[in-house]
Amino acid sequence: GLMSKPQTIFSEIQVALSIANENDPLQIKNVDELTAQIYHEEKIKRGFIKNRINTLSSAGEAIRKFLISNNVQPNNVKWTGSENIGAYTSVAKDIEVSNYRISVKENADVFINGSPERIFIYTPQGLI
Repeated sequence: GLMSKPQTIFSEIQVALSIANENDPLQIKNVDELTAQIYHEEKIKRGFIKNRINTLSSAGEAIRKFLISNNVQPNNVKWTGSENIGAYTSVAKDIEVSNYRISVKENADVFINGSPERIFIYTPQGLI
């Protein structure tokens, strides 16, 4: 499929790393050398906007806590952002952990303006 934009690759992998509690992108399933290199280059560019990186990390950490609280060990994190599926799909598919599929959207127009609880707990359970 088409290669995602570096910003997209970076955001997805940064979240995946935080979920897995890892620093090395190659520890995430499906991440190859080229993707890891794109991640590192984008991270250097973003060094100037630390809060962006921190926001992505915090999101990943919140997901990690949610998974652990549901007895899912987030040690098998798979990046699926490279697997291009139909343009009109409603299935979230950037990261997979166990039976959870996670979609990462950075700087996107969000339809709900939610608290972390709302975004990470109620929405994934279909309660909103």
